[in-house]
Amino acid sequence: ITRFLDSISDLSDIPIEVLSRYYVRIYTEESDFYRELNQSLREGRKENYLSYIKVLYEGIKLKALPYSNENILYRGCLLPNKEIEDMIKFKNKGEVEGLPGAIVFSRSFLSFTKKENVAIEFMNKYQRPNFSKVLFILKKDIEIDYNSSTQVDVGQLSNYDYEAEILFFPSSIFIFIFSFLISFSSLSLFSKLFIGLLLLLSQ
Repeated sequence: ITRFLDSISDLSDIPIEVLSRYYVRIYTEESDFYRELNQSLREGRKENYLSYIKVLYEGIKLKALPYSNENILYRGCLLPNKEIEDMIKFKNKGEVEGLPGAIVFSRSFLSFTKKENVAIEFMNKYQRPNFSKVLFILKKDIEIDYNSSTQVDVGQLSNYDYEAEILFFPSSIFIFIFSFLISFSSLSLFSKLFIGLLLLLSQ
């Protein structure tokens, strides 16, 4: 990762249109890079990644990265039980106060997919104590001008195009408006599955 970040300055002569697409491909590699990048962003440690992120934003401005206009997207993941409880608590509190739900502000990149089965595949990929699997269903309820959008269809640039991945950039804002819990008795499955509905507010 360090060697890659150090090499960015050596690529300054490459057109942004080409470089941004190359950077997306690096992000989609099955490696520690995207994990370390997102963990650093969540913790506010973004200094080492500013030049990388800047190239991606420039790629959007130049329309080198394909925009996604999908209205329904899916995200399957594991979340700590405490985090799920907090989301539901804030959603319920917002409803009592007359708000539609809990505001979710993303500090890092977030991957969604056009395919529900792919999201479920990711959701079932790992198991961890005190974590539950979550399927988020995202609905976009507003029209976004391309120049202000950071919802990028990276499927055709990805090393795994079958995943039909849509990448949301940091600072995307969602609202968590609905959830329900399904319990399973099968030992081959987690005991709980949370399904949450997200509404995209802005990007």
